[in-house]
Amino acid sequence: RRRTDSGRAQRHEIQVPQLHGSQKPLRFIDLIVRASTDSGDVVWEPFGGLCPGAVVSFRGGREYYAAETVPEFYAAAAERLASA
Repeated sequence: RRRTDSGRAQRHEIQVPQLHGSQKPLRFIDLIVRASTDSGDVVWEPFGGLCPGAVVSFRGGREYYAAETVPEFYAAAAERLASA
């Protein structure tokens, strides 16, 4: 962490463009997935959005299934998964 001019701590985080109205940080979703599943388990993400659950599941050695009906979100999620 580094201090801002006001003396408050500022976290170093990678800035991701806000593509979805309910976009969550991957590390938050990662905490949930790791706390509720084991490696090799299956994660189901019925309202995928940008599929953060699928991304952290893939990285954590879990299988995943996700669904998304909005074409723009689906395309962004597919690109995101391809680079995970």
